[in-house]
Amino acid sequence: MNNLFQNSKNVVVYDYEFKITPGNPPKPVCVVYKELHSQKIYKQWLLGPVPRSLFPVSETLFIAHYSNAEVSCDIALGYEKPKYIWDTFVEEKKMENGRIKTGFGLLETCSRYGIPELMNADKKRYWRDYIINNYPNYPDEEQQGILDYCLEDVLLTEKLFLKPYILIQFNFISIKIFIPPLPLD
Repeated sequence: MNNLFQNSKNVVVYDYEFKITPGNPPKPVCVVYKELHSQKIYKQWLLGPVPRSLFPVSETLFIAHYSNAEVSCDIALGYEKPKYIWDTFVEEKKMENGRIKTGFGLLETCSRYGIPELMNADKKRYWRDYIINNYPNYPDEEQQGILDYCLEDVLLTEKLFLKPYILIQFNFISIKIFIPPLPLD
């Protein structure tokens, strides 16, 4: 894990909230980033002028759960695709595929690792449905709720990203494992 941090100027966990309809690109509502070196959190509301991308892709390891959603939003906003990405969904599928058939969502995966949930499934379903069904009309008082919900996903993804390494390093064998993220190009 130290190699991941040392080899990347920025290590960023991120998540978008968006609406998508079949056959169309996503319509991003907001994005939340947490840069792990500095521990700084950045929240951006995306309905209105689109802000510039905060992190240069050539210097950043991006971390997401089910990253095709995040990369699709990056593309929809005209941002450059991440060059390095760590997808906790893909990593969990590699570890558990064949042993379990379902339950690879963020909450189910966190539950498997004993990561306390910041939200329950009902709350997650509420916000996801609210975002989809009300796009793009969100009252000002609901915008903070949407951003906070997005932040909860980022914080869970961060814990999930760090958890397997801790299990491997301390519970099983004391070795360092570094699997470089694959470029998306």
